[in-house]
Amino acid sequence: MLKIDNLVKNYPDFRVSVDFSVSKGEFFSLLGPSGCGKTTTLRLIAGLEYPDSGSILLEGEDITKLPPQKRRFGLVFQDYALFPHLNVEKNILYGIAKENKAYQQKRLQELLELFRLEHLQKRSVRNLSGGEQQRVALARALAPNPQVLLLDEPFAALDPSLRESLREELKQLQERLGLTIVFVTHNQEEALSLSHRIAIMEKGIITEIARPFEVYTKPKDRDSAAFFGRTNFVKLKVTGGAVQWGTISLLLEEPITDGEYLFSVRPEYIGEGKGVEGVIVSSSFLGFGVLYAADTAYGVLYFLEFAPSTIKSKGSRVELGLSVKNLAPIREEEQDS
Repeated sequence: MLKIDNLVKNYPDFRVSVDFSVSKGEFFSLLGPSGCGKTTTLRLIAGLEYPDSGSILLEGEDITKLPPQKRRFGLVFQDYALFPHLNVEKNILYGIAKENKAYQQKRLQELLELFRLEHLQKRSVRNLSGGEQQRVALARALAPNPQVLLLDEPFAALDPSLRESLREELKQLQERLGLTIVFVTHNQEEALSLSHRIAIMEKGIITEIARPFEVYTKPKDRDSAAFFGRTNFVKLKVTGGAVQWGTISLLLEEPITDGEYLFSVRPEYIGEGKGVEGVIVSSSFLGFGVLYAADTAYGVLYFLEFAPSTIKSKGSRVELGLSVKNLAPIREEEQDS
């Protein structure tokens, strides 16, 4: 549906160069640290900035040079950009002000009901909570029935509990209405829980595009692996389709050529078992479990123990096993620290 074809934007000290496509009804996330170019990419798609080269195609039509108001995109900014002098109703109606009154009222009632804003219809947006403002911003963006909804860090200003509940609401809304969404975030949990696919951005380029499960469990390189939180980088020898884990060999799900490889192993894939002896050097209680660090022959390894009865003390000896589920080597050229 949406094709970003070799889009390039040059700045004096930075360059954004991206190429990807988004299918109809897909929730597509641009994920990366601050300054990686993800918001610039969204602004290029929206028409708020124009590229130096490349093109933007919407259902086969080149819209690269169209002004923002002709692209039929809905846009929600991090700060929502609501009109403070207008109430909820007038903010929502802003994008369809040229439609006839009957259609405006019909669409308004649909959106007020959809976002549970009926009781706030006449209230000034100055007097709304962060969550209510976010709902109004989404309602305003959806009022013109956009072909694509562009979201720029829409939950960043909210407290964690509200962010989680609204994230779930957005997911249900997207599924129910079949919305096509391009979502910009630096929050890994948001991207993993909401997206059909994730594009990881770094220094102006996309380094990997994959489904959430794949990008988390089988990242292509060290940077992608490290971006999703704690992981263990371990060099292991593979022989005859089995990986050597300390004193034992474990058959891989997907056999690879014999050799030594660098693996990204998440803490939840290591636990008490057989193969590698270690000594606990630290522990962090997380509520649902304990994250331990153990000094081993492979260096310090992090592992998770879920729902523990007690917490192991520093200096305790452990033997650690490895789950080879989803275990795959990361690219050799990305192994340098």
